Amino acid sequence: GRFVGVDGLLIGRMYDPDYRSLIKARIFANRARGTIGDILLFLEFVLGVSNSTVDVALGVVDVHVGRAISSVEEDIMRALMPVAAGVAIGDIDEL
Repeated sequence: GRFVGVDGLLIGRMYDPDYRSLIKARIFANRARGTIGDILLFLEFVLGVSNSTVDVALGVVDVHVGRAISSVEEDIMRALMPVAAGVAIGDIDEL
């Protein structure tokens, strides 16, 4: 486990499963357009969760993940989840 940073965010020591999630997230983020569908696909591709939902408000997207997530997974989501320009990620919680 080495220290890993993502877009200025220092995540810290990572175990192999978390590092694989980070790599998947980076790949997905590089190809996404920032739509709500992209966010749901991101959660399925990176976290393996297909029953997640999102709530959309003016300039904020709250994410409800279909399982418990670790603090590392939340950091990865906040750093790399594809949202449109001008849109912030609000709450991330378990569904």
